[in-house]
Amino acid sequence: MRSELPEEWCWKILRDLRWPAKIHCPYCQAKAGRHWRRGHVWYYWCSRCNRSFSDLTGTPFAGTRLPLSLWFQAISSMMIKGHPTAKGLIATLGVDRKTGRRIRDTLRNLRHDPFIRSIGASTLCRMIPVSNSQIESPQGGDVLGLGQNVPSPNQVIPGGS
Repeated sequence: MRSELPEEWCWKILRDLRWPAKIHCPYCQAKAGRHWRRGHVWYYWCSRCNRSFSDLTGTPFAGTRLPLSLWFQAISSMMIKGHPTAKGLIATLGVDRKTGRRIRDTLRNLRHDPFIRSIGASTLCRMIPVSNSQIESPQGGDVLGLGQNVPSPNQVIPGGS
């Protein structure tokens, strides 16, 4: 299909979509307290309900061990080719049959997912590049259409977040 999207860029986009103003607990809606990072994932602790959560909590990508960039590639494939088949995803993404089926089923249910509904499916689709020219563009910009300056996939993100 095309070169893989940079993982750090995908996490930055997800964080910007999920929490455009401030990070809040998905369980009780309180402002997040302490936070720490493991790899690309940020984890947070809510002092009100004493629960921890991550960037993925409450998203369709939660509980998977797949890189976020692989999910973004699958969504990009869906935007180009329509609803993907498991065989098409296996060939495009280089995953096994079970993983291809799981990705296909998750993509089919995206429009019904509460997280996707809260940010808007069109917003999610607008932020994922579908052509090499969009990926290789060195400029950042309002990729989301939300008035935010989001870096392009090739821009280095200082401090990682």
